[in-house]
Amino acid sequence: HRGKLGVGDPQSRRGRRAPGAEQPAALETRHLSRGSKVNDVSLTLRRGEILGIAALEAQGQDQLFQVLSGDRRADSGEILVGGEPLSARSPTTRPGSSLA
Repeated sequence: HRGKLGVGDPQSRRGRRAPGAEQPAALETRHLSRGSKVNDVSLTLRRGEILGIAALEAQGQDQLFQVLSGDRRADSGEILVGGEPLSARSPTTRPGSSLA
């Protein structure tokens, strides 16, 4: 597995546990896609963790954030907030989802 560790991989933390590792996911995406720039994005973010998205300019970060914030719909995949599908939340409850 040499050379396959990424920033978010638990092994790249050199044995340290991420804050909130025992907690359920606060935000999770599964196979999220939108247009040609956001392709099969799966991630899990637990309470207390900070996630950075880094790429060259115009590589899909804006589209990903638009989908995560509800401004745009994903072409495929799902978004879960606190284990609940985001699509099941009404637009009036989304702002209170405690994601920043």
